[in-house]
Amino acid sequence: MSLWRLCFSMKLTNMRMILIAVIIFLIPHLQTDVIIPFFATADFTNTTLMKIRQFLSALTLTMAATAGYAQTVLPRPSASQSVRRTAPRAGVPVEQGPFRPTWESVRGWQCPQWFKDAKFGMWAHWGPQCEAEDGDWYARFMYYPGTEQWNWHTAHFGSPQTHGLKDLIHHWKAEKWDPEALVKLYKEAGAQYFMALGNHHDNFDLWDSPYQQWNSVNMGPRKDLVKGWSDACRKHGLPMGVSIHASHAWTWLEPSQPYDGNLTAADGRGTWWEGYDPQELYAQRHAHSTGWDNSGTIHSQWAWGNGAARPTQAYMDKFQNRVLQLINDYNPSMLYFDDTVLPFYGVTDSVGLNILASYYNHSARRNGGPPQVVVMGKILDDEQKQALLWDVERGISDRIQKKPWQTCTCIGSWHYSRAVYEAGSYKPAGQVVRMLVDIVSKNGNLLLSVPVKGDGTIDDKELAVVQGIAAWMKDNKQSIYGTRPWKTFGEGPLAEASNPLTAQGFNENNNYSSRDVRYAERHDTLFATIMAWPAAGRYRLESLGVLSPYYNGRVAKVELLGHGEVGFEQRADGVFVDVPVHRVNDIAPVFQICFGETPSSWARLQQLVAAVDEAVAVLKAAAGYNTGKVSRRNVLLLEAELTRARSCREDDGDGAIGQIVEALTAAYRRTVQEKCAGGVADAAHAQDITADVLGETADFARKQATATRFATPKLWTVDNFEIPQTDGSGTKNGIDNYPGTSCLMLGIWNDRSRATTPLADARVYQKVHLRRGRYYFGGAFDTHYNLTRGYVFASREPCATQDIEQQSLAFYPVTAVRDGNDTYGVYFSLDDEADVCLGFQADLASGAETQELRVKRVSLLRYADVTSAQYDGLVAEAEALLSAAVIGCNTGYYSPQAVDRLRVQMARAAQLLVSESLPDACLLLQAACQDFQKNGKVPGGRGDEEHATDLTKDLLVEASGFTPVGPGTTRFEAPKYWTVENFRIPQTDGTGTKAGLDNYTGSYSLMMGLWNDRARNTVGSLADARIYRTLTLPRGSYYFGATFDDTWLPVRGYIFASRGTLPTADMERKSIAHYDMGACTKDGTFNGIYFALNETTTLNVGFQCDLTQGSEQQEFRAKRVRMVRIDPAPTAISRPAAAALRAAEVYNLSGQAVGRNHSKLTKGVYVTHGKKVVVW
Repeated sequence: MSLWRLCFSMKLTNMRMILIAVIIFLIPHLQTDVIIPFFATADFTNTTLMKIRQFLSALTLTMAATAGYAQTVLPRPSASQSVRRTAPRAGVPVEQGPFRPTWESVRGWQCPQWFKDAKFGMWAHWGPQCEAEDGDWYARFMYYPGTEQWNWHTAHFGSPQTHGLKDLIHHWKAEKWDPEALVKLYKEAGAQYFMALGNHHDNFDLWDSPYQQWNSVNMGPRKDLVKGWSDACRKHGLPMGVSIHASHAWTWLEPSQPYDGNLTAADGRGTWWEGYDPQELYAQRHAHSTGWDNSGTIHSQWAWGNGAARPTQAYMDKFQNRVLQLINDYNPSMLYFDDTVLPFYGVTDSVGLNILASYYNHSARRNGGPPQVVVMGKILDDEQKQALLWDVERGISDRIQKKPWQTCTCIGSWHYSRAVYEAGSYKPAGQVVRMLVDIVSKNGNLLLSVPVKGDGTIDDKELAVVQGIAAWMKDNKQSIYGTRPWKTFGEGPLAEASNPLTAQGFNENNNYSSRDVRYAERHDTLFATIMAWPAAGRYRLESLGVLSPYYNGRVAKVELLGHGEVGFEQRADGVFVDVPVHRVNDIAPVFQICFGETPSSWARLQQLVAAVDEAVAVLKAAAGYNTGKVSRRNVLLLEAELTRARSCREDDGDGAIGQIVEALTAAYRRTVQEKCAGGVADAAHAQDITADVLGETADFARKQATATRFATPKLWTVDNFEIPQTDGSGTKNGIDNYPGTSCLMLGIWNDRSRATTPLADARVYQKVHLRRGRYYFGGAFDTHYNLTRGYVFASREPCATQDIEQQSLAFYPVTAVRDGNDTYGVYFSLDDEADVCLGFQADLASGAETQELRVKRVSLLRYADVTSAQYDGLVAEAEALLSAAVIGCNTGYYSPQAVDRLRVQMARAAQLLVSESLPDACLLLQAACQDFQKNGKVPGGRGDEEHATDLTKDLLVEASGFTPVGPGTTRFEAPKYWTVENFRIPQTDGTGTKAGLDNYTGSYSLMMGLWNDRARNTVGSLADARIYRTLTLPRGSYYFGATFDDTWLPVRGYIFASRGTLPTADMERKSIAHYDMGACTKDGTFNGIYFALNETTTLNVGFQCDLTQGSEQQEFRAKRVRMVRIDPAPTAISRPAAAALRAAEVYNLSGQAVGRNHSKLTKGVYVTHGKKVVVW
């Protein structure tokens, strides 16, 4: 095709053809980067500009071939060739549509089906920092003298004064990058979507970005990397996302300021970067953040609080334009933000919400319906999880999430690290697969990064990991894709262990074992994955037993994926499947389980009665009053429910039978799950025999007088726990002096591999001789961290950790203790004198690589023989509890049901006194009193009931980001819409006056608290410090609650509702409802009170503390608040039950009367007596 035909094909005018002729003449002397902006000023369309770019590129190659200088990429600029993209002056408009840039509007987003089905994605977290092959955050740590990155950088490139981040970019070539090959590999491994890095905190855009001249087309690889990934994904049918991290460059690059971070365009004369402005990259012409010289401070400033330097509006506008242009030109299916919630959240919501609304509208327009895109953010509360996807970094939720979510993790360092490769420290395929299975069981997806080297390739060890994942997915992918959570996510030690998330994640190092099972379902098929291969033979899936609360019906067929059908037997306590000798993969077996027809209510009841009848005989034989064992009291209650179930008749109807099935199942579940209590010692009527029997109570003696941190105890036996240390601190063997006194200790800290003995049964204990009687043994814990399975125990002989619950006299899980001065332990009785082992035991072979316990004090108590006087005292205690109890149906008060339960147990104790034994009667009564005090009050909750109307904005004005009275320029302010009383503490450091609001996290939270400033309060008494709103509410049921980003456990603090103001001391007796702040969580979930009003009432809702008690450092910060009305849920009734209703008018939902003959009602929802009912 001739040149002029090419021009005509682009619909060029004669003048524009002349311009092209001039450019052709200049091509040997100019760069395309100069030519294209020139054409951009001539009002060409984007399509025409693209054709021009393609035309010039082809023409350049043609001319180069004849001139002898052909190149496959654009030549790199030299000092004499000043090359600069000119950014457009106009901003990118926010696309309009159904979504507006408000939280209320964007909460209308729904996670698209394709993402919920995908489950597994892979990520190329690849940019210029990979060139150094020295790990994550290289471009930050290279500016901190003494760090590994500083040392490497100065050794290879010289001082960052002359060779900084900008020069690392220039050095990066990506010469072996083949996106098509990598995407193909990832898809073969099972990835259903792909994530490309768009920019990192280094602020360098990896696409052809007109709003950031420092991008991969202008310099470095001189390639459009995002487009390369996008083209490869399109070829292989994978949705592609782009991760954006650059919002934090403002603070992240602050350590560059003493080096090259403050250079300007004028400094570039005669350099390779002449014509570029370094401030467009570094953005460092501003004051430092507080603590910038400490490389770790930035983590506490991630939400732009705690002294972070605030970005300018121009900086935020530029960021917004970059992202919107990326959306419009590349149409990604996902955006990932490495931010708390959204970019600049804590400074302003506007940037993040503008991007969110524009992106959703962009997708809705392109798809002609709901948006089909996903935006990922971190540390989201419940309401924010409705607007975007919750991403957890290197961590796993410990429960099923209602909304889809995602874990992002990496098999090594986020940026490529040669040290990780050489150490062989990549996550193996097995760990990745097990994480994937665990995450999927909880309604999540896994986004896995495989670090890419600077040249654009992955190494041989990474390839082996990817191929290992592919091998497992080949036979088992149907247990992953398109699945949804089942009734429970799983069973086994890790399902029962406490492994909470820290900040945005970081709890992923679980050591899954063959005792761990995870479940997921697709359609009517259940998949059960055993997380590591068990021994061949029968394996129990407990959750599928007839007596399980998750019973799903009769199992019809079980198939091992990759093998075929296997034998099985369904029993009361589980389904037992046959595990073959031959293993079909190297990681984990997956059983596909199909169910038969769902049994009728009557058949289910008969099946349940037979199973419970058989179980009761076993439970009665094992029942007693020792900690951790089956409770005799609960067995008696189970027998009562069984008797009731036997009296049921088939013609009672499905509704009544269903209620009996539910009650009998609940009674059985309570019997097997609610074991006899242990915990904090009851010192009443007890003799302390610790020193006499155990020889010491604290600061435990060492076998040898050594000064090392770790040692062996003199008086205690240590089994299966010996780990030599490499830092001169001794050998872990039962003693740890970390807190300054010698504690009993079991634990690992990334040193499991150095253990000289198996760690599954690590224990430290004493064997003592005790006479007949009732005892308590326990310890005060200096720390307990991340333990999968650990116990305080009493046993006749040492036993395996996995057998403690069955074979010990008594046990108490370490996961239930609290660190501090209280002792936690076990109660046990001896009918005759005997030798008893007392101690602490843990399975350190399972679970996280960092887990430990340290016991700083032990206690052994003996209780006096039971007398009738003691029984009379317990009766008096129970009567006193009932007399003092404030009874009600609102949060914080004792429920009528709890009162009735205690009275029934008192009557049963009286029967035991006559028919059986005085000790049993006393123990039952003691347990009943403890249960009443612990579980008798109406609980609070999250306020997320299905039938609820949100009144937050109507009644409380705002849900978060609370408005200050003043200008909002200081950390502490007073709230505009809330009343604050008895709390006003001026600060001496220029941060304002504590008066109800705190901007520590970047946005104002409701706050009250002390930080060594109690004496400076200027109003009222801190005993009654309160923040509240006064409301008038009509009759109805309500919820008020909050999410907390900090709770330093005030000694006495409440979320409350009350008529008028009350002293804190009266809150538990006179409020409408109250909830102890000490029980509040910090995981983004709501904590609060439920209360009912019988008439229109004026009341206060808020937060109140007695800050005169306890530590000089205590506080709370309420990040969000919620106020809802709990609407009555429809009541489901059968037609026979409907016929039994007394005569009354019944209306349909349109308000039309449908008559009084309820027996003729068809299935549907109706209104009668002012309530909704469902007839079925």
